[in-house]
This record gives sequence, structure tokens and C-alpha cells, in this order.
Amino acid sequence: MISGTMDRFRNINFIKGLGLERIDEEPEDEWYQLNDDDENDIDIEIEIEDYDDELSQLQKQTPIPHAPKVRRLEITLPKNLPINICLILSFVILILNIFCLFSCTSDRNLGCQPQFTFEITDKTQKAKDTLSGLREGLKTISYVAKDLSIASYTNVTSYDYLNIDTLSDVNLFKHNYNGFCRFNKETLLETCLNSNGMDVFSSLVSDIGYQLGQISNSENSFNIGSSLAETYSNALNLLDIIYYKALNNEEGYWDLDMDTLTMIHNVRQMETFSIALSIFSIIIMICSSFMCLNFLLINLHLLFTIFKKSDMQLLITCAIYSNIIHIIFHSVLLLIRITLYVRLKNNLEQLEFAILRTGSGTYLLFSITFISALLSIILYFCDRNVN
Repeated sequence: MISGTMDRFRNINFIKGLGLERIDEEPEDEWYQLNDDDENDIDIEIEIEDYDDELSQLQKQTPIPHAPKVRRLEITLPKNLPINICLILSFVILILNIFCLFSCTSDRNLGCQPQFTFEITDKTQKAKDTLSGLREGLKTISYVAKDLSIASYTNVTSYDYLNIDTLSDVNLFKHNYNGFCRFNKETLLETCLNSNGMDVFSSLVSDIGYQLGQISNSENSFNIGSSLAETYSNALNLLDIIYYKALNNEEGYWDLDMDTLTMIHNVRQMETFSIALSIFSIIIMICSSFMCLNFLLINLHLLFTIFKKSDMQLLITCAIYSNIIHIIFHSVLLLIRITLYVRLKNNLEQLEFAILRTGSGTYLLFSITFISALLSIILYFCDRNVN
């Protein structure tokens, strides 16, 4: 222990001899500072080993793993792809419009994609009474049409009217904007006629006229159906005038049955809606055809360069506006169709003689609206690229 203390004393004296003063008195951390006041300064060269060479050699010997190179998957799309897609979508819209708006007509090649189906039922006593009244009313209309020489059919007796199965529960009626079809579930025969197909009652009258023409061996049964439907429409207009006079309490129209006149007025409104739907369907077809023609010309220009750039801009602008008009009329068509369906369903529920269901044409209508909206988005970007 004495020798250790002596060694420490010698070390301290040696440090003092070099002109260093002790800063920290702690035995664990002994740091010393050079005394600048000491005249006998001594330069101390501290050799620091440089390990850079060894470290670099070590790095060379030990290879550092590198991250694998990531290759980007670059897909080059054709420059004219958006316009090509627009042409395809416009053709799809045109074809769907034809099947959606103009099926269920006398042209059997288009088939029938109905907006709704109409099925006669007589399960309740009220339904039986309603059907009996309808049969008598339709027979009266046929007599009136014959007496006024509006419909030309002969040799039709009262017994022949019993063979007319328009209001039979074996029939399923399929209604669209420009026509309707009657499908017999027993014979599996389907008859389609051109008419305001969304007007159920006018369609029933047309079918009775057609069957009267078939019974009387008429040369053109379709014309007899149309003539009978025209007579029905005129009678409906007269009754609607009486409704407004009774509603305004005009003289001589006070004691009328307003419930019956109100129902007739609702039927008259449904006829007006059906005519509007038929007109809108024609406008939609014109817009769809014009839009398809525009895209066809644009694609021909991209292949053969037959127009100027200003003409290209004009064609795209025309396509945009025709698509906008198409969407607007489709939306209005859908709105009127829903309104008509709700009113008709409410009236039939009160009469209890028919069942109304949504048809496949309704889903086509929604599909066309969605595709038209998608086409508008693509057209927006095409217009920006041209500009």
C-alpha cells in the first residue's frame, strides 16, 4: 500500500514538472490543462494512429450488399384510345336505346324488353266487378267506333265478343314506350302492336280492336286496333272536360260522381304521360345516333386526317352537347316513367284487377344512364387534350 501511494505521488510531481495543473480533484476522472503562464512550455506530440487505410481495406474485402434494382413496368397506351373507347360506348348506347325504347312493337326482330308487365287477376269480388264493367265499356267503345265508321269490321256478333280474351287472366301484357305485347300463358303465343305502350288502358282497347279485326277477317287488324284506340282517346277527352266543369261547379254539372270523374282524369293524365314518353324516346334516339356519327367521323379523321384541327374541335363539342342532351332527356324520361308507374300502381291497387311488376327494360334504362355519364367523363378529358 505504501509503494502504491509513492507511485501516485511521483506521477503528480512529474505532471507538475511539465507545467500541467490539475482541474478535477476526483480520482476517477483525472484531466489536466496546460498552464499558459509557465515559461517552460513543452510541445507534446501525440501520435494518433490513422485507421482510415485499414478501414478502407476492410471495406474492400467485405462487400456491402446492394439493393436490387427495381424495374418500372411502363405501359404505353395508344394515343387515340380515349376516342376509340368513346366510339365503342356510343355504339353500345345506341344499341341499348333501340332495345330499351323500341322493342315490344310489331317488329318482332327486336324482341320485347318491357318497362313493366301487367297481369289480369280476378281473385277478389271487387276485381270481378271491375273487369265486368271494363268489358262492357270496351264493348260500347267498339259499337261506337263501328257506328261512326271509324273502324271497319263486319259480321261481329255479341257471341264473338265472348271470344275476345283481352281481359283474361291467362294473358301477360308487356309494355314499352312505343308498343306492347300480349303473351298468352296457355298457348304461348305473343302478339305485339304499335301504340302508346305506357298507357295501359289505351293498349287494352287497341288489343280488343285487333282481336275484333281477327274475328271479322279484316284485311288489316292493326288499323282497327288503332281506330278503336283513337275513339277511346276522344271519349276520354270529353269526360275530362266534364271533370273540369264539375270541379269548377258550373251550371248543370253539380250532381256528378266526382270519384269516377277523378279516376277518369287520372287515366287521361297517364295517357298524356305516355305520349310524352314516346316523343322523348324519339328525341333520345336522334341524339344517340348523332353522337355515334360524330365519334365515327372523329375516328375516321384520326385514321385518314380528313378534317382540320378546328373541325375536330367542333366535332368533339357536338359530341359533348349531344351526350348532355341525351343524358337530360334520359333523366326526364326516367322521372316521368317512375311517376307514371307509381300512379298506375296506385290506381290498379284500388281496382284490384291487375298486378303490376317492373320489367327488364327498366334495368336497361339505368344502364344507359350510367354509360352516358361515363362517356361524359371521357369526353371531358378528350376535349382538354384537343385544346
